[in-house]
Amino acid sequence: TGMYQNRFGVEHNNLAMKQEVVTLPERLKQSGYVTGISGKWHLDIEGELKEKGRKTTFNPELLPHKQGFDEYFTGFMNDYLASHALDGTPFADAPHAVRDERCRVVIQTDAALSFIDRRAKKPEQPWFLYLAYMAPHVPPESAEPWFSQTPATLPLIRRQALSLLGAIDDGIGRVRARLKEIGQAENTLILFIGDNGAPLGKVWDGSINLPLKGQKGMLSEGGIRTPFVAAWPSHIPPGRVYDKP
Repeated sequence: TGMYQNRFGVEHNNLAMKQEVVTLPERLKQSGYVTGISGKWHLDIEGELKEKGRKTTFNPELLPHKQGFDEYFTGFMNDYLASHALDGTPFADAPHAVRDERCRVVIQTDAALSFIDRRAKKPEQPWFLYLAYMAPHVPPESAEPWFSQTPATLPLIRRQALSLLGAIDDGIGRVRARLKEIGQAENTLILFIGDNGAPLGKVWDGSINLPLKGQKGMLSEGGIRTPFVAAWPSHIPPGRVYDKP
């Protein structure tokens, strides 16, 4: 939205975003972009995808397609609501519930690649993809093969955190490789952004914020100073540091 969420009533994580709030994908659609999301949405709090036995409940009025996304594969762990299957087939009954038992990061990467593959069929049309990995985040997961590549001497929660980071690294590598395959590597702007510092303590003690003080939920640097990395080979020289907010 380009605004602090407090300005449109989302004071905490238990409130949904109102449809009248204008989002980035809605603005891009006005310029002819096709828009997609893969991964964590977290703005359907009043009806977020929940497991009740084997039944899934949700409020379709609060899903991404109501906020400017043409295509979506959104969920946290193993349960998703989707407009398209991972093989690219559109669901006639979208939003369609999908369950996938694999690592959450791999699922979300596959959904992103599926979206990119559909765009390759119309290379002249601009597109925007929001890939929101549900990681590194609780609940912890021993994501393979990355977990087995971590030192066995480390605490379990640290190894799990590193395995999820490894899954993200590989996922981003797969996305960039696919862009190269379809001839769009030079002309695609990629923004890599973290949303907050790591939590430290009982809930999640697998990350390190040093030398910054504080953690997620705090206004000290350990809570709010996060990565913001851009790659746009045809426009941005590598290694440039932009120090203005």
